Amino acid sequence: MPESHVLYTSDFLLSARTLVLAGQDLQEALAESDPAAIEFAITEMEQAYARYDQASERYHMFMLGRLGTTRSAAQAERVSVDGLASLVTDFQVAYVLVAAGQAVGEGEPTTPDSRTIATTPPSLTEALGALEETTRALRRPLTEPITQPPSATRGMLRSAETPEVEAFRSLSLQKAVQTFQAVTSETLEALVEGVHQAIMACAEALSRLDEDAVLRALQVLGLELEQIPNLGRLIRLGVDRLKKAITALTSWLGEEALDSLKEKIENMLRRWLSGDQLDATLRWALAVEDTQQLAQTALAQSSLTVEKLDQTATEIKRLRIRFDNHVDLITQAARTVTLIGGLLTTVLGTQAVLLSAVAYLAVITWAVGMGIDYADSGRILDRVEGVGTIIQRLLQ
Repeated sequence: MPESHVLYTSDFLLSARTLVLAGQDLQEALAESDPAAIEFAITEMEQAYARYDQASERYHMFMLGRLGTTRSAAQAERVSVDGLASLVTDFQVAYVLVAAGQAVGEGEPTTPDSRTIATTPPSLTEALGALEETTRALRRPLTEPITQPPSATRGMLRSAETPEVEAFRSLSLQKAVQTFQAVTSETLEALVEGVHQAIMACAEALSRLDEDAVLRALQVLGLELEQIPNLGRLIRLGVDRLKKAITALTSWLGEEALDSLKEKIENMLRRWLSGDQLDATLRWALAVEDTQQLAQTALAQSSLTVEKLDQTATEIKRLRIRFDNHVDLITQAARTVTLIGGLLTTVLGTQAVLLSAVAYLAVITWAVGMGIDYADSGRILDRVEGVGTIIQRLLQ
């Protein structure tokens, strides 16, 4: 494992855990209603965040550099998944800081002593628990050698490894055709369903906003967001991390890909907000029917063999499991940004609406982009040998 990868990864994970410890100190101080202890814990959190901020930025820069130099799809998938996985931690750090700010009374009219309360709000306990659990879950996969390609059993946020997929071994060509058709169809539907489930929290939050506000948020995605004035010490840091996480996410997608994805997302949003079912818009975005037609074209080849079809079906099955692991990350990110959005709206009101909407759309764009990549429909990100590429080999 390259030494630089070890240094950047360990610093990133350790700094996140340090922030958890500082947050737990704040919980204790709040429970004791001790103003001096609360002030000390707030300073601890500020110091811990400063370390995390530097570690996160260094990790993202290192991994983006690796993505820019990789020449294989397998390596690009591995680096991309690891880099995007770190964004879950970024969002959770923002959640911790905003929840901590709310816990000490930031964002509300206060007197010097009014922030000393007897109990810790549930949001801070939840935020700290989620951050601690995620950093522990990511430790093993993120510290694997960077040159190692992703495997179907690797997992990311799951507590147990996924069992290895056994290769298909059909007894006849007819059976191999049936297996290939079933696996291809099930995988394409799983891609649609996975993206759907991953973005549901964000989609529901967006549905409560005005359509013009949603489309405005999409327009500014990828641009520098306006400052929100008069923020408390911890909420200011939480907003800072949320903005940086959004910026990092758009950097991982890339400027050219982001422009293409925003066009698709805008089309999807207009369809969805005008009454179309979300699944229907996702099937369109992932070009499911086109890939299904490609599969039928492949089956018309006279050179097909049982071995070729079984190998293709096995590769597609393994791809689906890797996609499921990626969807776990997006789902966690979506849940976290909606919690942040809810808290920010509670403490800041309408000032937080645009920032929250941009965060929701950033995660939706990530999910749709990954869905397109795994389906292999559109060649927007082109970091995964998706369903379409795997099928194309039958035509060669």
